[in-house]
Amino acid sequence: MVGSALGIISYGSIRKRLSSVAAFLGMKVLVHDPYITIAGKHAHKASFQDVLAGAGFLTCLAFAADETENLMKKAAFSALKQGSYFINIPWKNFVDEAALEAVLNTGHLAGAALDVGQAPDQMPNPSLAVHPNLITTSHMGVQTPQSTELKALETVEQVRSLLVQCKLPHNALNPEHAHGVHAYLHEKTCTS
Repeated sequence: MVGSALGIISYGSIRKRLSSVAAFLGMKVLVHDPYITIAGKHAHKASFQDVLAGAGFLTCLAFAADETENLMKKAAFSALKQGSYFINIPWKNFVDEAALEAVLNTGHLAGAALDVGQAPDQMPNPSLAVHPNLITTSHMGVQTPQSTELKALETVEQVRSLLVQCKLPHNALNPEHAHGVHAYLHEKTCTS
């Protein structure tokens, strides 16, 4: 890993920790996220194409949205360095599975790991799931009692921030784009 590059699509708190770990391992970290400014010493902001071209390991950690639908399609996989690795953890909508399977079959991509897939059970489609250069894991981590409790408590905290404290939650993503919430908070009379 020393001397190789980790490409990260989207840059939030988990990604910042990941970039610190990668830097500790001697990796260069390239990040593509059009909505943020990177101030840390471990990551370098780059265009989507530059991240694809420079990464020996690429992970997509963006939120599911129209603009990220099939973000990783034939052209994106083809732009990756020969022998690179692709890791998709959060959402199934990022990956065109037929394109991923094709690039694995050609050997251009050395390997991939998926936590989610497009089949109804959130696993990769059967022909891709059995590929020898693919690792799949269950996306069931979000269903553990601890994660369910954490999500419930975080939801309560977010509602309390909005309705009682009249402020954005501490972990709001892209708060500068939350125009509707800002308008609501401007008009709201807080209860405390």
